[in-house]
Amino acid sequence: MIRDMNGHDLSDVHALETGCDPMPWSVNALQYEIDNKESILKVAIRDNNVIGYMCIRTLLDITHVMKINVLPEYRRIGIGSALLIESLKKLSSLKSDVKHVTLEVRASNSAAIKLYNKFGFSKAGVRKNYYRNPSEDGLVMQLDMQSN
Repeated sequence: MIRDMNGHDLSDVHALETGCDPMPWSVNALQYEIDNKESILKVAIRDNNVIGYMCIRTLLDITHVMKINVLPEYRRIGIGSALLIESLKKLSSLKSDVKHVTLEVRASNSAAIKLYNKFGFSKAGVRKNYYRNPSEDGLVMQLDMQSN
């Protein structure tokens, strides 16, 4: 099940972040996104447990995928796709004037790049040494919302 994230999910999402991401967001950063009216947050739930989440935020005229994270044992079975679908649907319904959605992804993360390509994201640039732990380039990808 995919639903909107709320404050009750905070500790579960933070545990997921800490266990899955080499650069996890803090509880305060997650709370900031929950409280931010420009953020769209979705969680994937299975057996009453958070198994993934996604955050998209619009700042002025830029809409950006801030985070998408799925527990390793639930990857490559459609959870990321479901989160992306539901988040983009909500974005379209709330902000029909959004032209593009951007994101960064580790250059070595071929599974995520494949997912984003499947949804119409294309490479728009490279941010040299964007990531730490380990240091790596970030690919900038962009989705044209007007053609979707």
